[in-house]
Amino acid sequence: MGNRRLRENLKTHNNVFDKCFKEESRKVFYVVDKKKGKSEIEYAVSDNEPALEIVNENPPIGFLSFDNCYAEHAKGYSGKRCDCVLFSSKELLFVELKLDVGNSRIARNLKEGRDQLSNTITYFYDYFKDDFNSFFCNAIVVLPKQPYPKKSARLANLKKKFFLDNFGVEYLENTEFTFNK
Repeated sequence: MGNRRLRENLKTHNNVFDKCFKEESRKVFYVVDKKKGKSEIEYAVSDNEPALEIVNENPPIGFLSFDNCYAEHAKGYSGKRCDCVLFSSKELLFVELKLDVGNSRIARNLKEGRDQLSNTITYFYDYFKDDFNSFFCNAIVVLPKQPYPKKSARLANLKKKFFLDNFGVEYLENTEFTFNK
């Protein structure tokens, strides 16, 4: 099972793994960004609280708080990083939460989010290549709402193509993700 092997490799690579990892079996849960910049799981959020909704069709899901936890002590890691990484037995999801972004800063924050995802994906590929290649990989930037004006289909396709061509990873900008593989 990919989940178990990746979990063991992450644990061997970093002595704070247990502090940053949680396994979740609920069918629906939310990933939020706490004030200290550490992502966490919650089981309910209010309508006005931005979050990433995770639909979990094949429990359990591994949740690794990456920024402000695991990455702080990761061997060979420097630079910007995504907020968290979630994984099932067959899927790997890199998450960057941009939940406090206003309309005037969306474009800049989306670019920064893509850079953070790129750095983290590169790290996983470099240090956990066999694990990385055994998953269907996705990367997502989560915004509190859809940008206005609406993004162009051409630009959306270019971003997706960049992640597929450079990392073999599906790229999304959304507020929910379903683990279904």
